[in-house]
Amino acid sequence: GLTALQWATVKGHEPLARLLLRKGVEINISRNGWTALHRAVRHSFEDIVALLLEAGADTSVKGTAGMTALHWAAFLGNEKVALKLLETGVGVSTKDNFGKTAAYYATLRGHIAVMKLL
Repeated sequence: GLTALQWATVKGHEPLARLLLRKGVEINISRNGWTALHRAVRHSFEDIVALLLEAGADTSVKGTAGMTALHWAAFLGNEKVALKLLETGVGVSTKDNFGKTAAYYATLRGHIAVMKLL
């Protein structure tokens, strides 16, 4: 199952996510390879991504197939989320389990704006 923070993230419920973070819930718990940050990126909830990053979410955590949050932002072509992640100093050369970087996924999917960021 999901943690309370992951549930709030998947539902896009920013006030609940904010409350849970204020109460000190663990931010980097991974369920099935997905942290709250992975889930926020996957669902394109930019405000929750920003909230999680401000709260200290670990951008280097690898989820399913070794993909980081930046891999997912690149795969989905979410320029705003990719930029937020890059502003934290996230590693752009991190490779997934298949040896692919976020730039590879942006290129594969034709997301030119994200490719330029990377």
